[in-house]
Amino acid sequence: MLHLTAPALLLVALALFTAGPAMASPDDVVRDCADDGFVEIGRHSRSDLQQARNRIPADLDAYSDCKAQINEALDNPRAGVALNKDGFPGGDGSGGGGSGGDGSGGDGSGSGSGSGGSAGQDEPSAEEEQRAAAAVERKRQLARKDTESLLGERNVKPGTAGALAPADTANGISLPLLLAIIALVLGLAAGVVVALGRRNPELFAGTLGRLPFLRGRDFPPPVRRR
Repeated sequence: MLHLTAPALLLVALALFTAGPAMASPDDVVRDCADDGFVEIGRHSRSDLQQARNRIPADLDAYSDCKAQINEALDNPRAGVALNKDGFPGGDGSGGGGSGGDGSGGDGSGSGSGSGGSAGQDEPSAEEEQRAAAAVERKRQLARKDTESLLGERNVKPGTAGALAPADTANGISLPLLLAIIALVLGLAAGVVVALGRRNPELFAGTLGRLPFLRGRDFPPPVRRR
């Protein structure tokens, strides 16, 4: 009975060992890119990456660079290689040396001991730092595209103001608007003065005659209503 149980347990162990990679699919690659706009290197197999290029939805392909991300993951020499917890290839390692044996012979004796060192984690290289910076820039560009699509592709520049923006005035009114209001008030005042001069030429003749723009002008007599 035992010689039948051992092979069965071995098959179960092999099935559990291969269950993780088998569950991965090209759709997982698409979901990985749709989540944050990036394809994690070392998470997917080359076969899944190749199949995922033809399974990108049309809307995701239009508003993201998932296809370029997948191609970049395929071109990376670490594609399909598992990464450590920090996101870089490599891991922790340690080793210990053995101890020497004691011996004696004749009039002398000797003893020896040794210990091994430990290997530290791999430091990120300059190329990996550049890739991380490029990934941040791509993420910023994708966020900008999403904002432009929400605004209807209008060119909105923050900080710009129109004609009604507060300028150097103390009350917050822009200078062009203030000048327009002054011109309107002066025009209304001039119209009122001219109208009063026409209605009462005797009363306003002396005062209006002193104004530069009305000097020498004769006001018509008022119209009497019957």
